[in-house]
Amino acid sequence: MAQKKSSTNKFYLSEKFDKQRNITFNLKMAKVDKRENFKTFNEALEAFMNKASKLEGDSKIWFHRDGAFRGSAPYERAKLIIEKVKEAKVNDAEAITFINEQKLVDTKETKKTKKPTTLKQEKVKENKLESTKEIIVEQVSDTVTTKPKWNKWFIAWVSLIMIVAVVIITLCLLHYFEII
Repeated sequence: MAQKKSSTNKFYLSEKFDKQRNITFNLKMAKVDKRENFKTFNEALEAFMNKASKLEGDSKIWFHRDGAFRGSAPYERAKLIIEKVKEAKVNDAEAITFINEQKLVDTKETKKTKKPTTLKQEKVKENKLESTKEIIVEQVSDTVTTKPKWNKWFIAWVSLIMIVAVVIITLCLLHYFEII
């Protein structure tokens, strides 16, 4: 017999700015096209709690700010978030930043974190002295973005083709005007 997967009801809360740069908050349930707009962060989070309480299964909300994921929280933690935001009297524009700083949401660590790596070299000869050195290497990023190696060759080939084309055209014009 196949077991049923426990489904999580996913909600997304994101900030939105109108033409006058007034902030509002959109609440959207995953796989549903309808978005609801709220004037305050607390109203949007309370609406999430009301909707999630009527659904079967676990519910979780994902917070987005400046078009990027900032953290998530299960239904049970949403009430605590509302209380902390009200208690600290945080304005709506800084609410998502505040809950991140207070570690009220779960966040993923990005892949671009710096990780120090230690390498040991034994018996390094320097000026005829033997010693043990420790070299600390800092890994800048797991994902390195570099220009492709073929880029400089491509530019060289295009330049060469352009020079050859100019020479051929010049020779054709000289021949046409019977200078050669």
